[in-house]
Parts: sequence; C-alpha cells; structure tokens
Amino acid sequence: QIKISMEYPLRPPLFRLQLVSEKTEDLKWHNDLRAMEAEVNLHILRILPRSYEDYILTHQVLCLAMLFDMHLDEDHEKRKVTSVIDVGLCKPVSGTMLTRSVRGRDRRQTIYWRGDVCSSYL
Repeated sequence: QIKISMEYPLRPPLFRLQLVSEKTEDLKWHNDLRAMEAEVNLHILRILPRSYEDYILTHQVLCLAMLFDMHLDEDHEKRKVTSVIDVGLCKPVSGTMLTRSVRGRDRRQTIYWRGDVCSSYL
C-alpha cells in the first residue's frame, strides 16, 4: 500500500508492506518487511540529492524492487556482502551493500549503504 499525499513531492509517499498468505512461515517476513519499509520510507530520503526530490516515488519503487531482489536471492543468506544494483540513487563507488544482524530485542537486519557518493548524504 502506498499513501501519496496532496503535497507530493514536498511530502514523500509512505509505503506500507504486507504479505497476504495463510502459511505460518510468512511470519518470518514480518521483520524483513518492516526493515524494507524503514529503508524506503526513511533512509532513502537521506541519500537522495535535492535535485532528485521531484522523482522520489520513482527512487522509492526502484529501491524497494532492489531490496526484494536482494532478499529473495537464494545465496543471500550465505553471503555477507551483496552486490548493489544501481537504482538511480547514486553511483555506487565500492559496489557493495553490507548487512548485519541487530543485537538485542530488535533483530531486524540493518542495511548499510557503502560508497563515497552515498555516504556523503548520510
């Protein structure tokens, strides 16, 4: 579900992700979907340069597609470093995106963008 306010592009769209299924194994997706929501709704706004603010919905959709591709990749669990697909946010210099598990009560994965161009906007 995407909520687009009347003030778009001044107020960015809000993504709410939900997996509709009757399988019990889909509960493991809950934390992953919340992490993807946070990445698309919050973190992308820090990375996106001012000159691209009129195209924020496009960048959010492409970022969400990249996150789903990364998560559904069969080898994702085996690898510590995953290749970044250039989604138009910036030109990845290092070409890697690092993920690590969060310790404590919140066990969602934190997604870190690494690269000289991206890190300058953080």
